[in-house]
Amino acid sequence: MKSHGFDYAEDSTRVLTIKVKDRQRSMIVNSIDFAFVHDYKDDKGRKRQQYIRFNKMQNSYTWEEQGDGYYHLQEKIQWIKDQELWESDLRPYYLLKKNLNTDPDLHSRTIFAIAVHEICQKNGYYD
Repeated sequence: MKSHGFDYAEDSTRVLTIKVKDRQRSMIVNSIDFAFVHDYKDDKGRKRQQYIRFNKMQNSYTWEEQGDGYYHLQEKIQWIKDQELWESDLRPYYLLKKNLNTDPDLHSRTIFAIAVHEICQKNGYYD
């Protein structure tokens, strides 16, 4: 990774992150998150997903089931696409929220989920 300008990987709770850093300006130029997941069907035939979670206190990894919000997110994304709001509304709104974020504990996946919820709310998904 170093030969391509990336710093060492950082291990967070749900993802490994690699970043290109501009150390002179003290800023992140680019970053990529990698999540390790297992897609499967449960006993009732529903699509489910587990992810690898890093427990920082115990310095160990476990497979964890995605929460219910994860499954509803996929439905909302499909609705946004069906309403043709992906490029016109969601994409620019998410990028704006992500680029204005100053909270280091608010990760991009959470910002994305919030943006999806707000676009759905604004355009009648919950009506």
